[in-house]
Amino acid sequence: MRHFAITGIETDSLILRISSGLLIYRKRRDAMLHAFDRHLPAAASFHPPQGGLFVCLRLPDGLSADELLPLACKEGVAFKRPAPRFSRNGTRAVPP
Repeated sequence: MRHFAITGIETDSLILRISSGLLIYRKRRDAMLHAFDRHLPAAASFHPPQGGLFVCLRLPDGLSADELLPLACKEGVAFKRPAPRFSRNGTRAVPP
């Protein structure tokens, strides 16, 4: 009986931690998507994630992710360019 009581407490604690994490990430996701809508040029495109933590953003011609990264980092934002394995045809998903 003691084992079941301890397991129940641990399960409840785990559910609370997961629920709390989901709320935090949902707020961060919503803030990021709002910032995209507000600050990105109309020619940029993205799709809100259906699950997971990542958004694939396509920049319009003339905007370089490599040039934007240092500016973003100064504002406390970081991002990662996709590797070729993440593109549909095996080439870089975002041109240099």
